[in-house]
Amino acid sequence: MIFESWFILTLVLTFIAGIASFINKIIVEEKYDRNIAVLTFFLSVLFFSLWIFLFTESSKVSYTVIWYWVVWWIVDYIFMKCRFIALSGISSSLFFVNYRLFSSSALLIVGILLFGDTVTLNEYIGFFIGLIVFGLLFEKEKMKKENYKTGLVFLGICIVMIVFLQSWLKIIADVVQSMENFWFYFATLLIPYALVWSFLTYFKNRKQIDFRQGNIGKNIAINICNGILWTLCMFYLMNAYLLADLGIVYKIYSYSLFIPIVLSIFIYAEKITPKKIIAFLLTIVSLWFFV
Repeated sequence: MIFESWFILTLVLTFIAGIASFINKIIVEEKYDRNIAVLTFFLSVLFFSLWIFLFTESSKVSYTVIWYWVVWWIVDYIFMKCRFIALSGISSSLFFVNYRLFSSSALLIVGILLFGDTVTLNEYIGFFIGLIVFGLLFEKEKMKKENYKTGLVFLGICIVMIVFLQSWLKIIADVVQSMENFWFYFATLLIPYALVWSFLTYFKNRKQIDFRQGNIGKNIAINICNGILWTLCMFYLMNAYLLADLGIVYKIYSYSLFIPIVLSIFIYAEKITPKKIIAFLLTIVSLWFFV
């Protein structure tokens, strides 16, 4: 069996995104200072972007592409704020399972209607097996928080926004057309974005940041890796959208949810349940239908 380049690329992207998600879990489990974590993350993105910019051949500036990116960063900023509000009202299980479930379904439809994507019977089968996978991973709320309804509302807002963000990213990929140009625009616009976030994070939380903590070295090191992984993830996602259909790429990408689950079983000895085993096996079956 010969795997197509887009499929291999999407699997690499999924793995990178999963590792980045697990790093966020480590930050929570090890009780690392979140202010230092966020600051280090954006500084890592900033310096990695600078490195990309210095070693990337510049292309002719297109103000259309620049405005596309500006819109994307603005909506992404609002999305992150909405996600924080949603997670303050509902559990991470309720949020991420429904978030992946409904956004992947919506993006499949968007891909067909707006981008003219063609989906084969095998891909439909793989897609619907994926829906079963997310259903198996869902866990009921043990105790509803006071702002539970607000959390549900913002979950819905986040689903709509991620559908827009991924569709917009696909549009940018189609406009840029080559990865050489993409690196140039991506680095050029990511530098001020990361710089602004770094300043905001530091000056807003400088009184709470304690650089004398015993685990600060591990915190900084792991978030430097996280920033690099996030930047690479964005690059590979754009590349995958150039090579394949929006809905199918995003569906496979959504399986990154599994990597922190599997790693948590080995590293934090989290319980292995029959549902998780069945979901993992169905994920492999689902991927086979996308080949």
